[in-house]
Amino acid sequence: MINFNLLPNSKKQFEGPPLQCRIAVTGSAPLSQTHGEFMSICFNLHLIEGFGMTETSAHGTVQRNNTVNYGQIGEGVEGNTKLRIQSVPEMGYNISDEKVLDIGGQQVKTVCPRGELLIKGPSVFQGYYKDEAKTKESFVDGYFTTGDIAEFNPVTKEVKLIDRKRGIVKLSQGEFISINQIEDAISKSRFVEAVFLYANRYHAFILAVVVPNVQYCTQKGFKSDENLAQSAAAIKMITEDIKKTCKQYQLKSFEIPKVILIENEPWTPENGLLTPALKIKRPACKDKYEQILISIIKKLEKIEGNDVGVFAEQVIKTLEEGSNLSEVESVISGQSGLR
Repeated sequence: MINFNLLPNSKKQFEGPPLQCRIAVTGSAPLSQTHGEFMSICFNLHLIEGFGMTETSAHGTVQRNNTVNYGQIGEGVEGNTKLRIQSVPEMGYNISDEKVLDIGGQQVKTVCPRGELLIKGPSVFQGYYKDEAKTKESFVDGYFTTGDIAEFNPVTKEVKLIDRKRGIVKLSQGEFISINQIEDAISKSRFVEAVFLYANRYHAFILAVVVPNVQYCTQKGFKSDENLAQSAAAIKMITEDIKKTCKQYQLKSFEIPKVILIENEPWTPENGLLTPALKIKRPACKDKYEQILISIIKKLEKIEGNDVGVFAEQVIKTLEEGSNLSEVESVISGQSGLR
């Protein structure tokens, strides 16, 4: 039996049976497999995740109470809530995308549709107040376009959010960042020729890949044929200048890259990292750099303080060692490896 005071210093008591929590629901940023399993075991309850937006009256999707796949958002809350995935070819996401899945203990290549998540149902709003243009562009065949890039798993029958169409990403602590805004600020640094910003929704800080302005680096004392990607001094100098530039544009601390990775080879349409209009191909850059960036994240998480020189040395160390694929999968999916 548990007694609760109704008010501070009140003599009245509430008496009743022991309170038991059987199920808990979480939303906002995704829950990693490690934290999900930890909370479920500690409190002996079913912990499930859901997804909703202001435009859907916080109503949307939720996992079944017997799930063990944290980081997913489940399925439609009720029969009247319908979901659809629409290809976003300019970002490299298509409903015909394939992925190797573990099905019955065998590795099977199967279709895992990827694209923008659309939602339709009684909870979805009718439109933006006195803004017909925005309302019209936000709906497709009666479905609201969420701006979230989702992936459907045909084995678990669950949806997972993997990216944002509009360049807005939520970090693990719940803060939103604008990829485009931050990249624009970073590009103002004289050291930077091109930049790709990497944010992972399971972590609280961001990294950047930079193609340096070799001519300016040479003016600052580096040799024209020097391998800047392997130079801790170059990484430190460019990172510090980027931090200074970002602060001038009034970016918050969580919007500023903790450290950078230098790419010696320029990005071009020929090597598939730029569009013909010379814009960054984000999916292609993500495919090329994600493994090494996540290995860097794992190392930086173990370091206290904000010494850019120490961070730069860890970048070099990671490049020398190569990426740890098991760690990479853990960070991308939130898996704990406890199963």
